[in-house]
Amino acid sequence: MSKHSVAACAALLLVAAALSAEPTLRISGLDSSRLLTRNRVDLYISVTDEVGAPIDSLTQESFEVAESAGEHDFREVAITDFRARANADEGVKFLMLVDNSGSMYFGIDGSRTVEPEERRIAHVRRVLREFLRNVDDERDRVGLASFNTFYTSHSEPIGELEVIDRLIDEIERPVSRDAYTEMYAALIELARDAEPLRGRRVVVLLADGENYPFARFSGEEHPEYGERIFTPNEAIEALREQELTVFTVHFGASAHDEYLEQIAEETGGLFYNVRTGDDLSEVYEDIRERVLQEYRIRYRPTMEPAERRRVRVRLADEAPEAPAPLADTHSYVAGTLFGLPGPVTALMLLIPVALAVLLWLLLSRLRLRNRRREASFEVFGGGRTKVFPVSSGRTVIGGEDADITVVGQTGTVAEEVTVVYDEKGDTYSLKAPRTVRVNNRGVTEKRLEPGDVIRLSGTLVVFDTPQRKKPEDE
Repeated sequence: MSKHSVAACAALLLVAAALSAEPTLRISGLDSSRLLTRNRVDLYISVTDEVGAPIDSLTQESFEVAESAGEHDFREVAITDFRARANADEGVKFLMLVDNSGSMYFGIDGSRTVEPEERRIAHVRRVLREFLRNVDDERDRVGLASFNTFYTSHSEPIGELEVIDRLIDEIERPVSRDAYTEMYAALIELARDAEPLRGRRVVVLLADGENYPFARFSGEEHPEYGERIFTPNEAIEALREQELTVFTVHFGASAHDEYLEQIAEETGGLFYNVRTGDDLSEVYEDIRERVLQEYRIRYRPTMEPAERRRVRVRLADEAPEAPAPLADTHSYVAGTLFGLPGPVTALMLLIPVALAVLLWLLLSRLRLRNRRREASFEVFGGGRTKVFPVSSGRTVIGGEDADITVVGQTGTVAEEVTVVYDEKGDTYSLKAPRTVRVNNRGVTEKRLEPGDVIRLSGTLVVFDTPQRKKPEDE
């Protein structure tokens, strides 16, 4: 057993909440970003023995992979590539998300202290720097973000770890108004930041307590989010949409957020409950080693028509050095070309371009032929088009209190935009609490023009206004 395995076992014994003492197989990560272009999916698999130590001696023949377009009826698929410790060879992007709320400046036991080195945040800074020193592969990248009332991205994942080391000191004590804990909002913000990243991406979330949103407990509107209170399900949906693995770490004697375990479980990570600074060091090293020891399984999907597919991985009956049967399932959004089987050819890659042109022509015709007497939104989704008139001065699209509800691939869209009518100028303006895509550009405010296309979680909403008579026609 290597020294890394020994460290992993030690961390497991120190942090009993991380794993149950029984053999496990987890789909710890999934990457479907090349599903459309190369017709492939990558799975990251973690297998541990009865004491929680990773099993690193399995081969491709040890695993069986199957897919289903529904909940059942799994069909076995062929593994096209297999690598043990693939992340050790290809690199990992670690995104470190740190709680910087007011309670992080208490002692580990929750008591107030004037000694800076006794504060929780001091232990976290030390452990982060130890983590950076242990990253010994130039292909690895580390990013840093923190949260309290606000989410702050200090750096995207980079290889210049000395820069991250300096940025750790940017995490400063917040003033009382900024000392709340918008944990779910921060996870959603981080998921959006991670969208352009590729490869194995792992989030390590450290928090010392519960989600404590500003709007609920301050009696005021949040400076950015207004009255909106983010939910754990919204955070999980955002993380899963970006296929991020989240390891959640609770640090300190305070009660932990009840959804930390669920966030970890549903994204392929693990939950740790830590009471001392030394244990925290072991946990961060344990997380890194577990990720480095994952198996990567690449396979060609079934391409059955479905908005979501479920993939199942299990150990074959003859798998050596591991108990069988062990299995796990995970779902992903199937962004395929009409669910057609077979490899994607160069000709097929022209189909999205042709569709985009056809959609543009369709929207142009809709714009030119609109004879309605009032402004409207046309929602394209689920194979149908619905038209919603805009007859009031203020219209909310998406979100919990929507005038127009939008349903995406994973259910009701939580993104929210507000359209306000200016009677004097006879204009409509869009405002959003978060960046949304309008005509494929990120905006939070925009004066709407006929034909503008708003994208909400993959669903298209097209704005249109009535045709105005030309003077010569009057």
